[in-house]
Amino acid sequence: MKKRSVEVIQDLRHFLTKGQICFDLSNFKYYQMFCNALEATGTPYRLQVNELEKI
Repeated sequence: MKKRSVEVIQDLRHFLTKGQICFDLSNFKYYQMFCNALEATGTPYRLQVNELEKI
Protein backbone atom coordinates (compact mmCIF):
# COMPACT_ATOMS: atom_id res chain seq x y z
CA MET A 1 0.00 0.00 0.00
CA LYS A 2 2.83 2.40 0.86
CA LYS A 3 4.53 1.75 -2.50
CA ARG A 4 1.28 2.45 -4.35
CA SER A 5 0.77 5.68 -2.37
CA VAL A 6 4.28 6.84 -3.29
CA GLU A 7 3.57 6.09 -6.97
CA VAL A 8 0.31 8.06 -6.81
CA ILE A 9 2.10 11.06 -5.27
CA GLN A 10 4.85 10.94 -7.90
CA ASP A 11 2.32 10.70 -10.73
CA LEU A 12 0.25 13.50 -9.20
CA ARG A 13 3.32 15.77 -9.10
CA HIS A 14 4.10 14.88 -12.71
CA PHE A 15 0.51 15.62 -13.74
CA LEU A 16 0.45 18.97 -11.95
CA THR A 17 3.69 20.09 -13.65
CA LYS A 18 3.28 18.55 -17.13
CA GLY A 19 -0.52 18.64 -17.46
CA GLN A 20 -0.98 15.05 -18.60
CA ILE A 21 -0.24 11.52 -17.51
CA CYS A 22 -0.62 8.02 -18.90
CA PHE A 23 -1.50 4.94 -16.90
CA ASP A 24 -3.26 1.63 -17.33
CA LEU A 25 -6.95 1.81 -16.40
CA SER A 26 -7.04 -1.94 -15.75
CA ASN A 27 -5.56 -1.16 -12.32
CA PHE A 28 -8.78 0.40 -11.03
CA LYS A 29 -7.61 0.75 -7.42
CA TYR A 30 -4.65 2.89 -8.56
CA TYR A 31 -6.92 4.95 -10.83
CA GLN A 32 -9.29 5.56 -7.92
CA MET A 33 -6.47 6.65 -5.61
CA PHE A 34 -5.03 9.00 -8.25
CA CYS A 35 -8.39 10.66 -9.00
CA ASN A 36 -9.16 11.07 -5.29
CA ALA A 37 -5.77 12.70 -4.71
CA LEU A 38 -6.28 14.95 -7.73
CA GLU A 39 -9.73 16.02 -6.54
CA ALA A 40 -8.27 16.80 -3.11
CA THR A 41 -5.93 19.36 -4.73
CA GLY A 42 -8.90 21.23 -6.20
CA THR A 43 -7.28 21.20 -9.64
CA PRO A 44 -9.81 20.94 -12.48
CA TYR A 45 -9.10 18.02 -14.79
CA ARG A 46 -10.53 16.21 -17.79
CA LEU A 47 -10.19 12.49 -18.35
CA GLN A 48 -9.42 11.31 -21.88
CA VAL A 49 -9.18 7.59 -22.54
CA ASN A 50 -7.27 6.36 -25.57
CA GLU A 51 -7.48 2.81 -26.81
CA LEU A 52 -4.18 0.98 -27.15
CA GLU A 53 -3.23 -0.34 -30.55
CA LYS A 54 -3.01 -4.11 -30.65
CA ILE A 55 0.08 -5.40 -32.39
